[in-house]
Amino acid sequence: MKKIILLVISLLLITGCNNVETYSLKEVSGFDTSNIKSITVSSSVYQSFAWAVSDDVLSYLDTRYIKTDFDIHSEFESWLPSTAKDDAYVLHIETDIIYSLDVYPPRTSNHYATFYISHSSRYMYFLGLNSCYQSLHKMSQRLILLLSAWN
Repeated sequence: MKKIILLVISLLLITGCNNVETYSLKEVSGFDTSNIKSITVSSSVYQSFAWAVSDDVLSYLDTRYIKTDFDIHSEFESWLPSTAKDDAYVLHIETDIIYSLDVYPPRTSNHYATFYISHSSRYMYFLGLNSCYQSLHKMSQRLILLLSAWN
């Protein structure tokens, strides 16, 4: 009987740890990849130049995200740059969001978002509609190679 109780408790603990609430790009940002007009990327937070990337990158943004208490400003945007801080690929995204369908032609608005892909962890972070979000999984090495190729 003790073994059965221990087994049940173990299963509850294991399954309880995997119940992380995840969100789509649309849920956390208000736009999806079909709304993206342009993406420019810097290979470092501290660089002042950027380059446009191909559509291959879009599919990597459309992933699952989790809420996090990660402080983007202190980790990536603090001034002066510090080697103690994490550097990152920075994706500057411009979107067209349709916000009024009841008029013709539908009204759209430009929206800008900034995504950071950490060099040290390879997770993607951005400030969403009401929180900071992190990609559920590390970004693919293929994405890192695509971004590096544009430099």
